[in-house]
Amino acid sequence: MKNNFLKFCSQIPWFFNESDGISIHDIEITFSEDFTKLFPNLYQLLRTADSDLVELERDKEISKFYLFTWKNINGETSGWLCKIEEEIQFDIPNDLEILIKNIGGIQESYSEILDDEQRFTDNQNFLFIASELRKDIGLWNEFYLDLCKEENKIPIDTANLLRIAEEANGNETFLDLNTSEVLLFAPDHDFEYVSILKNQPEYTFYKIKKVSTIVDYTEILAKQWMIVAQ
Repeated sequence: MKNNFLKFCSQIPWFFNESDGISIHDIEITFSEDFTKLFPNLYQLLRTADSDLVELERDKEISKFYLFTWKNINGETSGWLCKIEEEIQFDIPNDLEILIKNIGGIQESYSEILDDEQRFTDNQNFLFIASELRKDIGLWNEFYLDLCKEENKIPIDTANLLRIAEEANGNETFLDLNTSEVLLFAPDHDFEYVSILKNQPEYTFYKIKKVSTIVDYTEILAKQWMIVAQ
């Protein structure tokens, strides 16, 4: 629906350029049986959304997105723009692969409802986008090792940490490919739902309350959005 796209553009005006080629298609998305069983909360959330396929042509390259839009009884809208990509550059856990192949990755989100709820999507540059997956903690490595040395902590093995989300301030969420545990690396945060990972320096690795796996993380994210979608 074109109105959903226009609402998205009014809320996220920085994403599209005037020179972009845009085409919008009303679409009914079919979710796999594995997806509906693994992510029941997310499935229930998405099945209540209007869904559009947005094709973006920029610099002679075409990108595709699902635009999910919810409207509550007061007429307030919320939405996700999810980037669809065919290639996944890493061997990733089956749960994460099912998630990405069914909805893509969350590129942008917005809500007209203002509340004090802390959501996993807040201030994020992206979540679950296939081309943004990256192993190890990248530029944070030196900072992390220096803090461990200063506080006499033993660094954890970061080689098999897979980045699944990045916040605008640089905080990153990782999936540990060895343990399937979700961890937050947050040198800068004001979250109430995290606790310092045992035997690690503050402002490095955190556990997210009630979250162990990618399924936990995603299902809680869906519950957070059910509040604004109602």
